[in-house]
Amino acid sequence: LLQDNYKMKQTDQEQKIDEHDSSEVMAATDLAQKRFWREQDMRLRHASEALLRRSKRIHVWAAALNSEDRHHFNSKLKQQWENNVNCYVHPRDERLRQSYRLHVLLDNDEIVGNCRERLAELEAGELDCYPSKAREGALQFVDPEFQPGPMALGSCIGTDFVSAWNHALSVNPHAVLFTENWEPEDIHPGACVDDSWLLAALWILSATCGTSDGDVSLCVKDFFINTIDLEGNVVYDSAVGAFGLKLFVSGRWEALVVDDALPMLGDGSSRSGVHALVALDALRRENDATVTRRTNNQNWPEFDSSASFDSSLVEAYSQRYKDCAGFAVAHSTEMAELWISLLEKGVAKYYGSYGDIEAGFVHQGLELLTGHHAECIH
Repeated sequence: LLQDNYKMKQTDQEQKIDEHDSSEVMAATDLAQKRFWREQDMRLRHASEALLRRSKRIHVWAAALNSEDRHHFNSKLKQQWENNVNCYVHPRDERLRQSYRLHVLLDNDEIVGNCRERLAELEAGELDCYPSKAREGALQFVDPEFQPGPMALGSCIGTDFVSAWNHALSVNPHAVLFTENWEPEDIHPGACVDDSWLLAALWILSATCGTSDGDVSLCVKDFFINTIDLEGNVVYDSAVGAFGLKLFVSGRWEALVVDDALPMLGDGSSRSGVHALVALDALRRENDATVTRRTNNQNWPEFDSSASFDSSLVEAYSQRYKDCAGFAVAHSTEMAELWISLLEKGVAKYYGSYGDIEAGFVHQGLELLTGHHAECIH
């Protein structure tokens, strides 16, 4: 009898596990389908921008040719080379084709090359840059495609507890994209965005990839698109707060640029951030943390940063969150490094908002960041 009861319990347990695994597979498939149209829209948008940039490069490149080569290109080759990047090239045109490949097709790496062009324009302050409050006497890039506000936050759990967006250097004047002596434990989740699937993928990659001279993991640097200065040095940081990164979506790499404006708890100060954390945790205890305002049709009150809280509770939270009291999104310890926050922001921008990336699975995050197939084994 005991053996029969044990077998019955074991069978029930295995059935529950199988049902859970099946629901996970279905949920991952459904999420991929939901994101498909957003991914297609972004791809078409980026393709249109890429064609415009290539057209400008063709014009500049052709204008620099001698008259004979320019006439030959415009009359015989231009249409064919524009319509088919991999078209047949006659041996007599190989010299011209090599120059075209280097200067127009950016050495056959237009995705990265176009992003570097955009970054160079921003560093030069040619567009979308304004006087900076955090960078004295400098300019600040403000991304017109993902501006601070409710639309960028979306329906994440802590939307109503964000009252300010601060640029990175106003949070930590010494912040850089990467630092030495970095550890995976420096990755901290944000209080207002539950994207643990993405942060888990980041933790796995940063912990398992090789390092160079004690610096940040090499694969972490590969998430970002560097620039080359006049002396030929590789540069990752930015004078205007503009950063390029790449994501692997639907079988190909996509590049995008983000600014360093980040959502902050309360009014952005440490004190207000602690108060927001106290209130947010109280709300989570009263509501299922996985249910957003939209799905439960509740109107959560806007956070009042001037509200009073129990002093002992505030002190306890101050000690617990002493390194990250004001941060609403994922961040490094004391915001010393920006790559975690910026990569999360890039994914949020690509999919529409921070709220749109709360759902996800670790294997999807690994594919998104590495370009390699990943599978969840149940």
